[in-house]
Amino acid sequence: MSRTTFSSQPPTHLQLGLTLVELMVTLGILAILTGLAAPSFTSLFERWRAGQAISALESALFHARAESIRRGSNLVLIRHTNDSICTAPSDADWRCGWALTMAADKSTVLQDSNKTFHGIALTASASVTEISLDRWGGMQLGDAGNSFSFTATSPNGSSTSGRRLCISAGGQMVQKSADQSC
Repeated sequence: MSRTTFSSQPPTHLQLGLTLVELMVTLGILAILTGLAAPSFTSLFERWRAGQAISALESALFHARAESIRRGSNLVLIRHTNDSICTAPSDADWRCGWALTMAADKSTVLQDSNKTFHGIALTASASVTEISLDRWGGMQLGDAGNSFSFTATSPNGSSTSGRRLCISAGGQMVQKSADQSC
């Protein structure tokens, strides 16, 4: 005869997943950590955008120099003027982009940046709207001379979050922090 035993304890079940309380605690901790980290990411993003603006200008200047030497002719990098998409507050602000043209007629566009740097001030060291390049690749910023700089900063950011492009008389370009002088 077989004997059947009954247990007073209910059968154990494996728990699959999270309870609502565990999920809410996890989401609460995640929200607190995100709130603490957000200001750090804001300055990181501002530094990245300023670096992108300076790198785009540096790349355009390298291309313009190479093109003027290759063609053996004078070229001009012209600042885009204000339009419905972008508005720059001054002639020294290049945030609306630029176009590379022939110096003789300035209507033949060789390269157009088609970039606008919203929220970034891309300011030249002098209030001019064009950079002249001679057939040997020498650059001159309007009447400001051969040594000049551009500074990219966010209106909300500090000078440490900005970048500066220093351009020497020989055409050498060096990127620095915006708080460093050329």
